[in-house]
Amino acid sequence: MSVGAFLFTIGLIIYIGVVGSFLFERYRIPDVLNLIIIGFILGPLLHLVKPSLLALLMPYVGAVALGLILFEGGLDLDFDNVLSQFGLSFLLAAGTFLLNMAAIVFFYRWLTGSGWIQCLLLGSVLGCVSSAIILPVSSKLNVPDSVRAAVNMEAVLSDLWGVMTTLVLLRLAELRIFDPGYMVNAVVGAFSTAIVGAGIFGMAWLWALDRLRKSPFAYMMTLAAVMVLYGLTELVHGSGPMAALTFGIVLTNADKIMAVFGQKFKFVLDEKIRWFNTEATFFARTFFFVYLGLVISLKTLTAAFFQVALVIFLIIVICRYLVVRAAKLIMIENNRYADVYVAMLPRGLTSAVLASMVAAARIPDTEIFLEYVFAVILCTNFLMTWMIYKIEKPHSKQAISNVGSPPV
Repeated sequence: MSVGAFLFTIGLIIYIGVVGSFLFERYRIPDVLNLIIIGFILGPLLHLVKPSLLALLMPYVGAVALGLILFEGGLDLDFDNVLSQFGLSFLLAAGTFLLNMAAIVFFYRWLTGSGWIQCLLLGSVLGCVSSAIILPVSSKLNVPDSVRAAVNMEAVLSDLWGVMTTLVLLRLAELRIFDPGYMVNAVVGAFSTAIVGAGIFGMAWLWALDRLRKSPFAYMMTLAAVMVLYGLTELVHGSGPMAALTFGIVLTNADKIMAVFGQKFKFVLDEKIRWFNTEATFFARTFFFVYLGLVISLKTLTAAFFQVALVIFLIIVICRYLVVRAAKLIMIENNRYADVYVAMLPRGLTSAVLASMVAAARIPDTEIFLEYVFAVILCTNFLMTWMIYKIEKPHSKQAISNVGSPPV
């Protein structure tokens, strides 16, 4: 590809991402659908772009996008709502991930006869919902803040379940051993390292921002801080995504955190930081989802493939329904929003990044995982879009009927 054609393609992809964002704002259609489909058209269908041109960059772009999205999610999480909704969020995240993973492992082994490590990897990759999809969608829903906080926190925790489980399984595949004790120690150690390290780092960075208040590069330096924290945490075998999330929570809730220690802190986070992070996240996730469409191989889209993909999709839907039903009986106080919780099942960036990591590890019989992720992302996002439309439609009609009504 010539330099001119390459730059034209880059600019076109950015425009496609902007159009996708407009469609989401207007019609609640997740931009991931448009981006993946456009990538599929540019690559497998028309052969205008070679996936190998972007292949070397995509694991890094995916990690950057995941870190920035979780950081942004942390910025939007109020400390009080996090504490009040943590029980429900943890129940939904753990229940959804574990039930999905168990069911996918069982049926995938039954349908394909694949090895246990391959089945476990596919279950962990597709077991988690996507915070990259849910966080923007929930911000537009007409629901109480408590419901939005529970949905957002669940999405973030689910991402962490998927990331940590997949990383541990990849390590076990490399070592060729199965040690449950190692798995538990790895997860607990990674989480605790990330939370403690990011908490200390976040408070130190707030002190620095307070003194750089007038600097025009405060938001650029904060973006660099997210990357440094993510990288350092991964280097000491902690959870980079958990560190990014904790960092965001610390920055936006500094006054409440300091109040716990009897201290006052009046620093207010500059909105430029939020704005710049949104722009950087948009750029990274746009290219990653287009790339996902580019790497799909038409040769793998056989009848057997669609049979397995359909079973996985049905497993995801059924498991989500069962988990929300159980949570409704135990913890969900306002049952009128149960359908909202059921709708929050889409797969997205996390599953795509994890599938690309599995592909990079070159584990036998996992080459088709990206295609499964492609199919599941499309199906779950279409389902979520339809469910949200059905949920919000009565509210729209009610708002229209109230226009011109005399005040009470």
